[in-house]
Amino acid sequence: MSARGGDGVISDAIVSGNRIYNNGVGGGGGSGINMDGVQDSRIENNLLYGNHASGISLYRIDGAAGSSGNVVVNNTIHQAADGRWALNIQNGSTGNAVLNNILVTEHDDRGAIDISADSLPGLVSDYNAVVSRFHIGEDNDVYSLVEWRANTGADVHSFVATPAELFVDSTGGDYRLRAGSPAIDQGTDDNAPAVDFVGNLRPPGALDIGALEHLASPSGDFTGDGRVDVSDLAAWRTAFGLNVAADADGDGDSDGADFLTWQRGLSPGPAGTAVPEPPSLSMIVLLTAVAVRGRSLAAKSRRRARASTPYTGFGLRSLKPCWCQ
Repeated sequence: MSARGGDGVISDAIVSGNRIYNNGVGGGGGSGINMDGVQDSRIENNLLYGNHASGISLYRIDGAAGSSGNVVVNNTIHQAADGRWALNIQNGSTGNAVLNNILVTEHDDRGAIDISADSLPGLVSDYNAVVSRFHIGEDNDVYSLVEWRANTGADVHSFVATPAELFVDSTGGDYRLRAGSPAIDQGTDDNAPAVDFVGNLRPPGALDIGALEHLASPSGDFTGDGRVDVSDLAAWRTAFGLNVAADADGDGDSDGADFLTWQRGLSPGPAGTAVPEPPSLSMIVLLTAVAVRGRSLAAKSRRRARASTPYTGFGLRSLKPCWCQ
């Protein structure tokens, strides 16, 4: 920085692909990503969760100027219950773009963005999934998303969402977008990185909000964990005949056809490993076979009876001989 002989400004940096969690335990430590005096740089595809200080901070302490002209794009930030704000913009840090980010928290009062009044000029913020709490300046007022829009003109396309609505299992550290997540296909191409946190391509015109692009689950993945395995068989057993939780073929129920879809999609095991057969399906097959066998035997019995029964003259056959006069 300037105190060490430089110009006090870092420019054209790329901060990408970082997983930062549990930072600032006990109230110590700074933000997950500190951008003191950093300008004209990109902060993209970072996954921050369970942090107790701020998530990402654009500010000036040691830098020669505020952290201005940056692009904060496609990051996922989920703050701890005692954490500070997901995104902190202070000290005349102007002209920043905030796009395609997930900015949520477990804190009851803090929220998505805390920005100083002198950092508002040139702010472009939109297409974010947020908790509905924002703060401007030095007062204690916390604004809803609607009030934030009215005061700043920002985040017209952004929306409010909870971690449960967004992620597969945030409590277990799984920040992939769940099936049906409101963040799927809702991002903007503007300034978006070509790939996501793990290198998956982001499709132009239909990219997702957050660090991780949603990938459609393979057929038979009833648990939504991206794999087809025995846990999906357990899910099928639970859903069988009751609901659509294991409806692989989209016909409105969870049935034997969905089991066959799971079986076809099952990842190959070691050579000679048998694919498990669900007891409920086996029982259905067995009962069906018994019923068919029973009907077949009954039909044969009736045919034998008819063959040995004389004609009565009335177009009827009797199981007992009847010599009518």
